[in-house]
Amino acid sequence: MCTTIITNAILMTKKRAKSLKKAGLNDLQISIHYYNSKINDKLTNMPGSFKKTIKGIKNALEFFGVDNVNINMVALPETYNHIYKMGKFLHSIGAGSFSVGTPSVTGELKDKKDLVINKTMFLSIYKQLRTVKKDFGIHVGFTGGFPICLLPEINAETVGMIGNYCDAGLNQVIIGPDGELRPCVCLEKNLGNILEDDLQNIWNNNKFLLDIRKMKFVPDRCKKCEYVSLCRGGCRASAQGYYGKINAIDPLMGEE
Repeated sequence: MCTTIITNAILMTKKRAKSLKKAGLNDLQISIHYYNSKINDKLTNMPGSFKKTIKGIKNALEFFGVDNVNINMVALPETYNHIYKMGKFLHSIGAGSFSVGTPSVTGELKDKKDLVINKTMFLSIYKQLRTVKKDFGIHVGFTGGFPICLLPEINAETVGMIGNYCDAGLNQVIIGPDGELRPCVCLEKNLGNILEDDLQNIWNNNKFLLDIRKMKFVPDRCKKCEYVSLCRGGCRASAQGYYGKINAIDPLMGEE
């Protein structure tokens, strides 16, 4: 199994990075939300988080290398126009991989639907990422599931930009800070606990995971699409949070 940590890297000292590397961690995804401290710290609601995360990124790059550290930004309506500037900044500090995620309507975001981006914003992000790749030569892409039909062109290059389709329960399982197991970082379905339950048994026999693999949660309008096996209709967690139904359309596709 490939092991990854998703972190804001605030606690990523050189000692911890070295320890994680020695323990066998394969790679990291580090979250940062803007290219200057004022806006980033406002978004995280944590003064000083920008400087700490940048230091953590540099420590991770030192021990894991540029190919094994991805920097991820969640684009919001107030920041989606600044993807290019973010990519330029990350390139300047030595990052070689930059991805953008879109907000999933889960957790606290269920009451803040105005933070969800729309299709026009998504396409702007896509164009900016393409330009970042062209101008700076770094790997770019998306994180999180989204409807692949939103892309203006679908080919090997654009499909390669998708870091992960809706792969909940297909090739990943998430371990939370208390050992809780979930299909993905956004779906709130509890599958068990890594400290108490047998992971292999859950992976092979859990009904929710089996239903995912049978595509039981795919929206009706997506079932006949030639790309449904790739994107599963987009983010099921966001559909659940936004419309109250796990088999609803992804909010990026517009009102249902």
